[in-house]
Formats: sequence, structure tokens, C-alpha cells
Amino acid sequence: MEKSSEIYNLLLYVAVIGNVAYILFLLYNGIDEGFKDIGSVQSIAPIGMIFLLILNIFLLLDIKKRHK
Repeated sequence: MEKSSEIYNLLLYVAVIGNVAYILFLLYNGIDEGFKDIGSVQSIAPIGMIFLLILNIFLLLDIKKRHK
């Protein structure tokens, strides 16, 4: 059981790091373009994606706390 627990923790951290990296990538692209499209319909998708990724991070970390 320890081996699967170690793999689970590894995958959990990889998922969280991947989410954070993608959020930083979206923010970098927004900064690079000067956030020109803020307020337009096209900006809804990246903003929504950032909120979903942040929610995913919190849920993943909450699951880890519950398994302890």
C-alpha cells in the first residue's frame, strides 16, 4: 500500500505543478499582449480556465488532507 500511496502523492504534486505552470503561462501571455482583450467575449475562456485550475488545485490538496 505504501508504494501506491507514494505514486498517488507524486501524481498529485505533478498535477498541482502542471496547473500552476499553465496558470503562469496564461498570465504571461496576457501580460505579453498587454491584456488588450480584457472585457471582450474572447477573454472569458482564459479567465474561466484560470478559475477552474485554481479550484482544481484546492480540491486536489483538500483530497490529500482528507486521506491522511
